[in-house]
Amino acid sequence: ATDAERVDGDPIAGDILCRVRSVDDLAGVLAGGWAPGHAEIVIRTRADGVIETVGGNTFDEDGAEGDGVYIHRQTYTRDDPRLLGFIRPTVKRCARN
Repeated sequence: ATDAERVDGDPIAGDILCRVRSVDDLAGVLAGGWAPGHAEIVIRTRADGVIETVGGNTFDEDGAEGDGVYIHRQTYTRDDPRLLGFIRPTVKRCARN
């Protein structure tokens, strides 16, 4: 993500939540390494601070391997230790030839 796409405040609907699968992987990722993770779309941030998301997986249960695309609704809080952060995608117009 570019600096302009990183979310500093509370996420809003349409932002992308990025997290690692396990809190044990967080330090390595923050140091520039790689670890299994997941991205989900923020539906809303509630007044109590809970962040509601929806994510697509390829397995009927929670997992990264499988046989299709399934919607999983999740909730997070800002202090979830697996969170890497949020991205607010930007759309740039493309010039037509």
